[in-house]
Amino acid sequence: MKRILSFIFVLFASLMLFACNDPVQKVYVEFETNGGNSIEKVELENIADFKLPTEPTKEGYVFKGWYLDADFTNPLTTLAGEGTITLYAKWEEVKVEEEVKEYTVTFSDGVASQKVKEGEKATKPADPTKEGFKFIGWFAGETAYDFNSPVTGDLTLTAKWEEE
Repeated sequence: MKRILSFIFVLFASLMLFACNDPVQKVYVEFETNGGNSIEKVELENIADFKLPTEPTKEGYVFKGWYLDADFTNPLTTLAGEGTITLYAKWEEVKVEEEVKEYTVTFSDGVASQKVKEGEKATKPADPTKEGFKFIGWFAGETAYDFNSPVTGDLTLTAKWEEE
């Protein structure tokens, strides 16, 4: 009788042990790269085994991380859940600086020329001197040059003199 009770107890304990163990539920991790290179879905038996893949790439953008939502309000810090989990790639556009044109402002009478970025102003040099003459100003053609004007192209300025 003791043997039968022992057998029934072992059988009952074994059934309880197997009944309490949930079957392994797989977790699937999908990657929405939002225009970046595609990344294959990952299938896991244990979510603790998850490792992030190599960061995706997207021309003209910098990868800013994985998010748990498409609105990018919940950054991925830890992965938890069941079934299928989707991670969303966030991108930041790379700002390409436009090339700023640079122009040369050339002065007569031995005054050094200047390089000036488009839209900026040339710096008025010190007035040159010439024995027997009074310096009147810098001219572009027949017009006195206004050093408050933005430079929009190469420019040649000529010193205008008046005999003393």
